[in-house]
Amino acid sequence: MNKLIVRLVLISMSLPSLAQAIPFEAACEPAQKTLVIGAVGDFLMHGPLQVQGYNTRFESIWSGVQSRMDEVDVMYANLETPVAAGVTRGRQVTNGGVRPVFDKNIYSGYPVFNTHEKLLAGIKASGFDILSTPNNHSMDRGPGGSDKTVDAIESYGIPYSGTRKRGSNKSFITYMHSGGFDLAFIACTFSLNGFNDPNDQVLECYSEKSKLIAEIKEAGRRADAVIVTPHWGIEYTNAPAARDVALGKELLEAGATAVVATHPHVIQPIRKHVTNDGREGVIVFSTGNFISNQQGQKKIGLMAFIGLSKSNKGTWINGVRYSPTYMGTAQSGLKFLDQSGAGSSFTTLVENVMKDKAGFLPSNAKLVTNPECH
Repeated sequence: MNKLIVRLVLISMSLPSLAQAIPFEAACEPAQKTLVIGAVGDFLMHGPLQVQGYNTRFESIWSGVQSRMDEVDVMYANLETPVAAGVTRGRQVTNGGVRPVFDKNIYSGYPVFNTHEKLLAGIKASGFDILSTPNNHSMDRGPGGSDKTVDAIESYGIPYSGTRKRGSNKSFITYMHSGGFDLAFIACTFSLNGFNDPNDQVLECYSEKSKLIAEIKEAGRRADAVIVTPHWGIEYTNAPAARDVALGKELLEAGATAVVATHPHVIQPIRKHVTNDGREGVIVFSTGNFISNQQGQKKIGLMAFIGLSKSNKGTWINGVRYSPTYMGTAQSGLKFLDQSGAGSSFTTLVENVMKDKAGFLPSNAKLVTNPECH
């Protein structure tokens, strides 16, 4: 072995690996267009966060990660709260709405949520492009509260998926065009916390699985990529439930490109699945919380990045990366874990759950979903 080869070997050993733990066969295939979808977890709006956001600006709570959000083409999150002006905890409708003081009888955190529409102003201002609205808190203010939530979201011009107003036969699919891609988003939930849905306002993942599958197949006929965002899983558990693993694969087999899930309030791994027809899909089993007042490992969330490529051959995933986030207090807000000073135990936790060090994207690194190709 000559000196040049030895030197090159030593250099390669000293550099961080560019190989991803989740390899995609078509990662480096020539593409005419590329796009990155960013996905975070739950807007779980506990009382202190609501007060802080109402008194200042909600978007100031997550401004610590805004720079990364600005890099993606399409930004997704789960809205885990009604936004129902004037609806009390007892589901009584008052003439309240925008009041000079924060009315805690109308706006509340756990166990029955309702958040002031200033939250939507913050979501809009910070560039979120799509929200999922079905989750176990969708009916916390009843069917009327769900209607008001839809009205509020639509008034801010924010696309959403998975719920609709009473009497509507609107599809649960939401289509959007971005960067030369036609995208479809479909959201569903495993539960409504025991509340009824007599008007079919919320798409449910398991009890209405046949409807969900039909929606995916319909979306696949129109869109380049179909993103399904289920609300599922066992709370505070880092391993995905067996039935969620099975459903995730079934959704990909039905035509979904990616499945990005929420609800457990802690992170779960990202896994690739190759469908029977040879497509490479991905399941993000839980992004954890985005914004919450929960403690311990529930402060950790994932910002996941799914890269798409497109040519005349079709659309495919070129890679997946993730950046862990850490939620401090309502005042200190959200930061990237590697900038938070939260301690090595949280970093170790992420490594043990994800088992994908190469997929980790440091907060100061350029957002590239297929670094092995560059």
